Amino acid sequence: MPMGDSHEKARSRLCLAALFAALALFFSPALTGTFFFRDAFNLFYPYKAVMAGYLRNLSVCAWNHWETMGSPFVGELAPGWFYPGNILWMVFEPEHAFRLFIVLHYFLAAGLMWRWLGELKLTSVARFVGALSYTLSGYVLSQNGLPDLLATAAWLPGSILFTTRLAKNHDVQATSAVTNARVTSAPRNLTFLSITLSLPFLCGRAEGSAMNAVACFIFFLFMPTGGQGGIRRFGRAMVTFTAAGNFALCLSMAQFLPSLELGSLSAKGAGFGLDEAMLWSFHPARLLEFLRSAPWGDFWPEQTYSAWDRTGWPGYYPFALTEYLGLGALIGSVIYLVRAPRARAAAFIAGLTVIIILSFGKFTPVFAVVYRLVPGMTIFRYPEKLMLLAALMLSAGGAAGAERLLAWLNEFLPDRVAGRWSRPVAAIVFATFIFIDLFASNRWVVPYSSRGIFSPGRSADAMLQKAAGGRSTPGSFRVMRDLPDPTSAELSLVPGDNPLERRRRWERETMIPNFNFISGYEFLTGYTAAATADFDRVMRSGISVKLMELFNVRYIISPTGPDLPGLSGLETVGAEPRYGFRLLRLPNTFPRAYLVGWSLRVPKMLDRLDLIRSHDFSSSVLLEDVPGLPPVDEESDLPMTPAVVVKYEPERVEIETDAPVAAWLVLSDSFYPGWRAGVDGRDVPIFRANYLVRAARVPAGRHTVVFEYRPLLLRVGMAVSAVAWLLAAAIVFRGLSLRRSFR
Repeated sequence: MPMGDSHEKARSRLCLAALFAALALFFSPALTGTFFFRDAFNLFYPYKAVMAGYLRNLSVCAWNHWETMGSPFVGELAPGWFYPGNILWMVFEPEHAFRLFIVLHYFLAAGLMWRWLGELKLTSVARFVGALSYTLSGYVLSQNGLPDLLATAAWLPGSILFTTRLAKNHDVQATSAVTNARVTSAPRNLTFLSITLSLPFLCGRAEGSAMNAVACFIFFLFMPTGGQGGIRRFGRAMVTFTAAGNFALCLSMAQFLPSLELGSLSAKGAGFGLDEAMLWSFHPARLLEFLRSAPWGDFWPEQTYSAWDRTGWPGYYPFALTEYLGLGALIGSVIYLVRAPRARAAAFIAGLTVIIILSFGKFTPVFAVVYRLVPGMTIFRYPEKLMLLAALMLSAGGAAGAERLLAWLNEFLPDRVAGRWSRPVAAIVFATFIFIDLFASNRWVVPYSSRGIFSPGRSADAMLQKAAGGRSTPGSFRVMRDLPDPTSAELSLVPGDNPLERRRRWERETMIPNFNFISGYEFLTGYTAAATADFDRVMRSGISVKLMELFNVRYIISPTGPDLPGLSGLETVGAEPRYGFRLLRLPNTFPRAYLVGWSLRVPKMLDRLDLIRSHDFSSSVLLEDVPGLPPVDEESDLPMTPAVVVKYEPERVEIETDAPVAAWLVLSDSFYPGWRAGVDGRDVPIFRANYLVRAARVPAGRHTVVFEYRPLLLRVGMAVSAVAWLLAAAIVFRGLSLRRSFR
């Protein structure tokens, strides 16, 4: 091995070790604290904590009965059942796995950025600068509160890496042996590209995969490789990304098919409207954040932030707390643009300009035009998400500029003038400056709390246990949480180092969704995107006491003080003035499962929401008049009679009935495709009842009725994904063996 290559490999290993050491130092507070910002706290962690038991048993819980009266657990993207990172929950306790998941994705982002910059033939110090600038950029750090978007950011450099290799496969002109080696590596690189594109989707972000794919496609078109461009390059790009996209879809089919079914039934099945899509637009004034990390004030330990009207969603935290990615990246990008060929510099500036203008969202007409003209844009919301691409470009530009700067130093500081150690020392000083700048400027972006913040809340949980005579068992009753935001006085009584931590502890004590998952209580509503359009329509019509009782709600977590509209006269069974809530009990809650004799049949049930107020549901069930219903003359009088829920599991409910006449068995769980019913082992049809729930006809006498969830699309999707992943493994291992044969 030539001496120069040996020295470069040693420098590369040293710089990579320094990169990971810098990240370890930056995230060292995670050793004693934990992340608690945004959805990581009350969406991601509760989902994963419940999933952990299933994952350890190598199983999947297809149905989520904890919220919205039941919904497909796999169909919702947020849980990310099939993401490879779930292995952490199979090995570690939930909170340890949670912290590791977030921290390791930053290491993953840095490692993939390092590899991509190496593919661009940059030196070790330049790769250090680019990888550190990207990973510790304000945008990427802000995603500690949105782990699915953090996964999008982590896998993006990997997708760009394999796009770069594929572009070289197509365009490079080399010797026969090298050409053959690169041709045989093309299937492997295409497979890796497909994998990296599928993983954000599997982690819960479909638009993340789409955004990364579009970015890679455009990069493929304009990447300078010395090959042919124009129509031929475009044709190759279309073929490459059609193949990669379809294979990525096959890899994620286990998630795609259930999510497609849920999407077709959800309130957002047609995508997001323009107004919602433009929430969290990037205000042009916030370009100042590229020069200074916190120009508008601080969020913690106490809030002094003064730009709430410029967050793109007034009153909310900005999508990225800051866009700062270090002065080194900016200066390096300027140096790169000054020294780069004119066409390449123009392409860089044009791409960055388009990204930033689109991220402006509602602050310019451009995003609205693109939204209306480009197919698929309706699945995309929050224009500031696009600033991820700006962070990637500027970090790469900063790395290229650092390369030029260090090359200039090599010329300016020859060995005979400044000594043999002058250039390494200059490189170390430069890299240290980059780290200190990012460490000092952006460490505040990642808030930490003591790990006890995820401990079970004692207030609402204890109150519910006392009122119910013990901890709730699945299928017994539901709870409705109807609490406004806490007042400053209430938050001042809660322990915590800053307003956000105090609020999180208040939310934990008052059992904010989705911490009811962990406490074991089923809520009528929840913090989820899995609600169907029908559920959303019924709830928006007004959540009255009668509606809650009909759907098995027994308790309401309500604020202290004056009664909320419609809740006057309800029995108070507990109160916690310190946290500003009390527990109300509903007097006439329907059982989860019950029998009634009569039915009222209407053509379009959801067009008759007025019946919620006027109909007597205890004497007859409301059914949609569809083919297959038994004749009305077979019905007999039977007042509401509770049925016995023998076993209540997420995907299987066993009920015993005993009635003198044939009757309707109503199970107040969501009516959804994939559920089947059997009476004494004989299949019977399930009908939509009382707007949202299930009903089945049972004969007179004593019978056992079983409802089972058997989603066909999930089974088909898992089979397709299994075959695709096996094929991917075969291609990768075959490519590795061929690669060794060419050495």
